[in-house]
Amino acid sequence: MKDLHELPKLADSLTYLYVEHAIVEQKQKGIEIVNQDGATLAPAAALTVLLLGPGTRITHAAVKSLADNGCAIVWVGEDGMRCYAHGGGETRKAYHLLHQARLVSDPALRLEVCKRMYRQRFNDLALDNTLDIQQLRGMEGARVRTAYMQASIRYGVEWRGRCYDRHNWGGSDPINNALSAANALLNGLCHAAIVSGGYSPALGFIHTGLQSSFVYDIADLYKVEITIPVAFRTVGASRERVQPRVREACRQAFKEARLLQRILPDIERLLAVPPGVLAAGEGADDDSGCPEPLWTPPIEEAMTCTDADAEARRLRQQRAVEGLQSGWTVRAAAPDVWNVITHPGSAGYTVRQVEGKLLCDCPDFSKTGLGMCKHTAAVELTCSADVPIRNDDLGSTHND
Repeated sequence: MKDLHELPKLADSLTYLYVEHAIVEQKQKGIEIVNQDGATLAPAAALTVLLLGPGTRITHAAVKSLADNGCAIVWVGEDGMRCYAHGGGETRKAYHLLHQARLVSDPALRLEVCKRMYRQRFNDLALDNTLDIQQLRGMEGARVRTAYMQASIRYGVEWRGRCYDRHNWGGSDPINNALSAANALLNGLCHAAIVSGGYSPALGFIHTGLQSSFVYDIADLYKVEITIPVAFRTVGASRERVQPRVREACRQAFKEARLLQRILPDIERLLAVPPGVLAAGEGADDDSGCPEPLWTPPIEEAMTCTDADAEARRLRQQRAVEGLQSGWTVRAAAPDVWNVITHPGSAGYTVRQVEGKLLCDCPDFSKTGLGMCKHTAAVELTCSADVPIRNDDLGSTHND
């Protein structure tokens, strides 16, 4: 197996190729597409995703050639409007997936990922930490509606709202058809990138419950920037042959936005993937048949993981007691929201109660996976009246 860290790099690949009513065969080191107009060679190593539309046949050798070169294969409906099935990506390691699974399984860590996703959609605007998920979703909905209206005015396309019938894609008006086609292409590209990076398309953070939930999370980062303007611009120019023209326009837009160079780095940043996880499992990519080490509980250590976690929690509770005795202040900022101020003149940290659990915005809470920190412990102690509640007027600079 080739070194998949070097060949091919996702960022250097072409975005996608859509084929319908043709036969795809293996030819030399690439694939050959044969239809009524003749035969066309395509370099397998330079493709990110091959979209196979209706009336398409593909040979076993062609599938193997594409898979060996890290090209995802997606079986789609006419004009790419439906996704029926897809093939695997180029990486064989699972460490990125394990990190993703850990984040999505912990409500506190998952919430932090969701907030980072929303911050990116708002161009990393410093969103108010007191906003909950429902408020963030409301802000996002308003942002998207504004983007539709602005594009409608700019390109002179009448806009009556997002409306389509999944059982009759062609029955929508031209702009909704254009948006559906553009978003389907964006979803396919994000899907290929996600699988190529070793992540799971199913483990979404904002979206959930579908095999493509994470695809929708990532694609939503780029719709306002790319697919909405492309769709409105295409329909504004002409209402004829909307789908093929949208595909051509999207290909150019993806290239100009350098999207393939951005998706995986964006995912790594959003999921806060540690350097150790990024570097792990190189042997699995060098040799797809090389087994990775089996998991073994750390019984040889002086403490079991459970004992270590219990000790870590005890230390944080002890630190909270000492802090409250030495002047920490716990203030009720809103129902189920507290500010824990540990230094005079600082804003401290915000602790919220979500579904019966205390969540803190401090780095320690998000990194350890303990489900608590010294600030949540301080709130618990204060609310249980184990220590007196202080009401000192402290400042607003964050120093802790």
